[in-house]
Amino acid sequence: MLSPRLFLAPLPDPAAHQGRIRAQPHVEGQWAAHVYVPIPLSGCPLNLRKLLHRLSKEALTGVPELYPFLEFDGMRLSSEKQEELHISLSRPIFLRAHQREGLKKAVKRVAHSSKRFQASFSRLTVFRNDEGTRTFLSIEVGAGYDQFRGLADGLTNILAYIRQKEYYTTPRFHASIAWALLSDRLHAPDIQRGSPLEEASATARPFPSVSCIPNSFIDRLEREFGDELRRVGRLDIDRVSVKIGKEVFTWGPAVSTYWGTPCSVFSLNSEECATIEAAPVALSHVF
Repeated sequence: MLSPRLFLAPLPDPAAHQGRIRAQPHVEGQWAAHVYVPIPLSGCPLNLRKLLHRLSKEALTGVPELYPFLEFDGMRLSSEKQEELHISLSRPIFLRAHQREGLKKAVKRVAHSSKRFQASFSRLTVFRNDEGTRTFLSIEVGAGYDQFRGLADGLTNILAYIRQKEYYTTPRFHASIAWALLSDRLHAPDIQRGSPLEEASATARPFPSVSCIPNSFIDRLEREFGDELRRVGRLDIDRVSVKIGKEVFTWGPAVSTYWGTPCSVFSLNSEECATIEAAPVALSHVF
């Protein structure tokens, strides 16, 4: 039997990605994907944009190891910089090539079966990724939670068909505004000992990292910015995106009306099942 190492593409240099490392090495013929709700900054209330700017600056002052996602003048940026907030509806997804169209159809159907709704943010909080390699400063959804839950639940069947984990049992929908490396990331439980991934990360030059973002610091940010965050107004949510590799596909509701009933749960038809289940490949170790 051939070693799985023969199927691995060259590992990216963590130095080119601000110390970030893959918890799952890239495999030839595998595509990383992610489903989320995009909220363009250009469409956010001016007060929210100003608040996020001040919040990001204050966060960097208190925790200099943070990298902001959002682009503001004079700030050191994450290499993942973006001009919109992202509210995740899925964990990271790993696809085989023939599964890409099936996932796109599923996300399109969920988007088309939804209705526009309004959402707002309720508090500042901190999350860790599943691999335990990064921590995120985030703003958590308040109003609109049930509608986000409906969208995420609509992806459950497609994720089961492609053998991927569904979103969390009790999800906490949020938009991350900055991240930092965790100092114990090389000992994270999801990084296999002795793997090429661990070898690459162990030889990378050190990057600034934190053991955590202290609760006392989050409490201080909440006291300073929390009330304003809850007052800045509601956001119109009217689209769902899926990023597959470097491509992003976005759809909105089929009918441009506001949310009245929960999003119908996605169900596969025979055509989509055929697309997803066609042509099994030899790289069974992908899953």
